[in-house]
Amino acid sequence: MICPKCKEQTGNGFPCSRCGFNPETSKWVIIARVYPPNDVIIESLLRSYEIPAKFIREAIGTVQGLSIGPLAEVKIAVPEEIASETAEIIKSYDDEP
Repeated sequence: MICPKCKEQTGNGFPCSRCGFNPETSKWVIIARVYPPNDVIIESLLRSYEIPAKFIREAIGTVQGLSIGPLAEVKIAVPEEIASETAEIIKSYDDEP
């Protein structure tokens, strides 16, 4: 696994042996709010970069698998240490034609 903070190989997991980054003890911040189907695409994008992320979905908006309007909003949270870099990755995805 590659540390998203220092980009070094961490071995089997965290904390990182080089910089000490540990997503389990980090403060998590919301960096974006997106709507389906972009949430699934961004989730795949962040997984490809091995960035730890939480996707907070509102259960109240789901009716037989469908979500519409503001109830479909998905909040993306990441550790504070890598928030600005992750936001740039998401922004670069949004800027693509």
